[in-house]
Amino acid sequence: KTDDLPAELLAILAHAHQELADRALRDLGLGEGLSLATADPATQREAKTHLLRAGDYFRMHASRVVQTDARAYADSVWACAMAFDRAGDLDGAISAFQQFIADLPGDTRHAEAMFRLAQCYRARGNMDLAAKLYSDLIAARAGTEAVGPLADASYVPLAQAYFADSDPSNDSRAEELLVRVVSGEQGGPSTPTFREALITLADHYHDTGRYPAAIQRFEQYIAAMGPDLDARKGAGVTYRLADAYRRSAAQIAEDLRKAMPDSERRDREKARTDRLVQAEHLYAGVKDALEQVRQRSAIEELFLRNAWFFQGDCAFDRNDHIDAIKCYEAARQRYPKDPASLVAMTQVVSSWLAMGDRAKATVANARAK
Repeated sequence: KTDDLPAELLAILAHAHQELADRALRDLGLGEGLSLATADPATQREAKTHLLRAGDYFRMHASRVVQTDARAYADSVWACAMAFDRAGDLDGAISAFQQFIADLPGDTRHAEAMFRLAQCYRARGNMDLAAKLYSDLIAARAGTEAVGPLADASYVPLAQAYFADSDPSNDSRAEELLVRVVSGEQGGPSTPTFREALITLADHYHDTGRYPAAIQRFEQYIAAMGPDLDARKGAGVTYRLADAYRRSAAQIAEDLRKAMPDSERRDREKARTDRLVQAEHLYAGVKDALEQVRQRSAIEELFLRNAWFFQGDCAFDRNDHIDAIKCYEAARQRYPKDPASLVAMTQVVSSWLAMGDRAKATVANARAK
């Protein structure tokens, strides 16, 4: 029974399980990150089991030494919280971090505990509780040097929590926080906080239909990342950038329905064409990148499928019907059973009609039927 085990043995068992988890991850060559997320399922299960056991033993050890060894108590509560956090046991991590914050307000790790607790709340969907902690860290920034880095790191997740909660009234506050970060208040383009703020702001602009602003931020993010942006993640960013260009072109097309001076109309038409050309080029890059990925996620499969069809839409919308037919036919062959293939075949008919070739349009229409 663990109740009968001496405190020293509980500590030894806790550290042993922690080391076994680290060793399993190190054997995969994961370096210092020791992250479960990048491990294979079997290693994930092994490491998680050891981390949960370590968390339990650290918790028992903390309860044994709480009245006799303040330093050992603090270290074990912290190690317990970290073990549960790494294992993905949000309830266990939240309970331990709450205990650490309540019992050890003077510990040098207090601010980090608040930040990690906020991250756990956000992962569990408790956006209001997470936002409160992030806000407290930012407000406490001037009080002590130790809070500074964690206060800076709180801006972006606080904005993300505001975007994700059920209160749209604080979205403008979220934008303000992100704009402050990308203005360089918390560091330049090489810092993780700056880059995360950029991509979060770009996604928000895209999701709210502000496509020119989204384009600017996506391109700024790609430039800031440089060679640090791996091909797989880069494909997702490129897809969203392409989508922003395509949708921006659609907005310009709507504007062109209105009365305007001829000079302005020509400029707007050129801008629309340029954005469609750029979107088509970017979709081609997404296809090339994701076709090289062996095991694609569901969202990557969606990006790849859409890139095949949207490339044809871009060519069609700029009246390059030969290119549109080529793209649509390739997409149809790549996804013969996808309902979008019928739309592509219909667009092929429209392209032949637009070029005045009724014979080929009739053949294409019969094939579509």
